[in-house]
Amino acid sequence: ADLCNNAVLDGLDGFLAVLDMRGLTDKERQLCYFYIGRCYQLTGCSANAVQNYQRARELGMDNPYLLLFQARSMTDSGAYEDAKLVYDQLLLLQRPEFSCIRTDLGMLYLRQHDGASAMHWFEDSIARGENVAFAYGGCALACLLLHQPEQSQKFYEQAVTNRMADLEGFREYYAELRDAVEHPLAG
Repeated sequence: ADLCNNAVLDGLDGFLAVLDMRGLTDKERQLCYFYIGRCYQLTGCSANAVQNYQRARELGMDNPYLLLFQARSMTDSGAYEDAKLVYDQLLLLQRPEFSCIRTDLGMLYLRQHDGASAMHWFEDSIARGENVAFAYGGCALACLLLHQPEQSQKFYEQAVTNRMADLEGFREYYAELRDAVEHPLAG
């Protein structure tokens, strides 16, 4: 109940306490590890999330949401190659409710400062009609990395026009990246 009520730390404590109980079945332990991973992910402890998602998988949990959350946590913790392998598995599933996979892959490449690869995934997402507003925003960011400010501005406008979620957060991130690209630190 704590996790559902956004009391993530209380939920984490509860799942850790249940995991310490004797006599749990593998299925019960899978669920505990999954939700412990989710709590860690929601609190920004991505490395801990990855470990717990992996434990759930090792116990036999086969859930596409587990894969999605694990891949995102791997990306957040900088385990890019491992994340890419998990995203490749998710692409094979071809689940319509996972219209974010290609934009997640775009973000994975943005995090690595690979604008060309990021652009490929964002454009593919747009072409498929998946997560379009976010993909336009991703294209705008990728164009900044590629030193294409005019094209970036066009994609930025498309993201805004298509009602990108968390528009304020996007604007802040865009401005930070633009400033970093325009004024890189002397190295």
